[in-house]
Amino acid sequence: MTCKNIYPELQAWIDRNAAFRRQEQAIAARIAQATGLGLNEFYFLYYLSKCPERRMRVQEAQELIQMSQSAMSRLIQRLEGMEPQLVYRATCSIDKRGVYAHLTDAGHDAYVKAAEAIRDILTEKE
Repeated sequence: MTCKNIYPELQAWIDRNAAFRRQEQAIAARIAQATGLGLNEFYFLYYLSKCPERRMRVQEAQELIQMSQSAMSRLIQRLEGMEPQLVYRATCSIDKRGVYAHLTDAGHDAYVKAAEAIRDILTEKE
């Protein structure tokens, strides 16, 4: 029995998605090798590094990385617990309910090291 693809667009999407996943796996492995960080931790450092004053509301980071509140809290705890500390949390001075995550200099250095480690993967031609 031969399986036929009903929609060529579906096959094109499957192919693009498979290529993206292969690249993401290679990136995750390289980041882990260079820094010991996971992919979501890298994403978090990336977003923090792009923000003014290298800080952002934790809730905004959750949405960008698509993580639950509890998963984001655990991720931040891991980064806070590293030596040297990569991020820290602080309560918003205006809205005491809001919590900001701040990127430390060591966290920025880890982000730069990871970004440099994956540059060749990002510039490869398929």
